[in-house]
Formats: sequence, structure tokens, C-alpha cells
Amino acid sequence: MRLFVARDNMASVLNASSWALPLTYAYDALARATSPAALGRAVLIDVLAVTGFTLAALVLGALTLRRRTP
Repeated sequence: MRLFVARDNMASVLNASSWALPLTYAYDALARATSPAALGRAVLIDVLAVTGFTLAALVLGALTLRRRTP
């Protein structure tokens, strides 16, 4: 049993939900950055998506955590 499977081999529901996860964009950006082809617009989109997920997590954390200052 394999833990990681190519998105093309996944069920359609899992494939669609994978696009809502940041690991998809991070992997695609790394795969494109290490390929010999020129970096294009797709890498920029992947980097912006990962940055957006990171900022959203930071904002949600800042809004939901209580401050404990005396």
C-alpha cells in the first residue's frame, strides 16, 4: 500500500479536493523549479497559492487565539 499516489490515479473526488490543499501547489512548484524547462507563469501561480495559504493560516490563527497578557 502506498501513501502517496499521483493525482491522475486518484478518485475524482480526491483529485478535486487535492486542489484545495497547499501541498499540491508546493509539490508542483518544486517539480517545476527542478525541471530543466524555463520557469513560467505556473510556478508563480503555485508560489502565490502557497503564500496565500500561509497568510490565511496566520490570519486565522491570530483571530482565533486569545491573548494572555497581564
